[in-house]
Amino acid sequence: MMKQLLSITDPVRLTYLEALLKGAGIAFVVHDRNISDLMAGSNTLFPMRIMVSGDDANQAKRVLTEAGQYYDD
Repeated sequence: MMKQLLSITDPVRLTYLEALLKGAGIAFVVHDRNISDLMAGSNTLFPMRIMVSGDDANQAKRVLTEAGQYYDD
C-alpha cells in the first residue's frame, strides 16, 4: 500500500527530493504532477504528492529528515 510522504508545490524542490530518494534506492511515485504543470502559475492550488510504499516510508522519512527536507510546502 502506498503512503503519502510529502505534499509540495515547488517543482525545483521536487527534483531535489526525487534525487535524494533515488540515491537511497527508494521507489516512489509523484501524483498530481501533470495537473500542476497544466495550471502553471497557480501550482499552489494543486500540490504534487510524493508517494512511497508503506514498507519504505520510515526509510524515506529518515533520508529526507537527514537532508533537512522532510516538510510540506
